[in-house]
Amino acid sequence: RERFKGPMCLIDWEYGGMAPAYYDMADMFQEILVPSEVERGLLAIYWKDRRIDYHQYMTDLFKPYPDVYWFLWSLIQLNSSTIEFDYYTYGL
Repeated sequence: RERFKGPMCLIDWEYGGMAPAYYDMADMFQEILVPSEVERGLLAIYWKDRRIDYHQYMTDLFKPYPDVYWFLWSLIQLNSSTIEFDYYTYGL
């Protein structure tokens, strides 16, 4: 935190979707797999309040959803894509 003095920006890279912010945070944490204390630090910076336990709880509730989304996406691609890729393994 001391290294970077500028503001933190969270970009919704999932096609500008209409998902709750908790989904985006959960998706990011599932992708980068940071330790829980780093998650809590990022949540504190993002939400700017003292309800970190609540924000962590809400973010944790959304963590399974990106995995389910990509699993279902890979099943669809497995049966419809013309690109040569191992969608089966990707979806596991």
